[in-house]
Amino acid sequence: AAAVAAAVAAAAAVAAAVAAAAAAANEATASVTAAAAAAAVDAAPAEGAAVVAAAPAPALVLAPLPPPPPP
Repeated sequence: AAAVAAAVAAAAAVAAAVAAAAAAANEATASVTAAAAAAAVDAAPAEGAAVVAAAPAPALVLAPLPPPPPP
């Protein structure tokens, strides 16, 4: 029983280490992605502005359009 408990504890420690490594990798990926996006905006301000302007587009598309005003 003690050996089984030790094996379970070791497996849990490995799983925790893997989860921590995955979280660190996710944070690193997010940082690199943010840095690349910032660099792209710095390199091409016009394109960066277009990307920012296009970001809320799906919300605008999903919103119903108001009816046209009567003539």
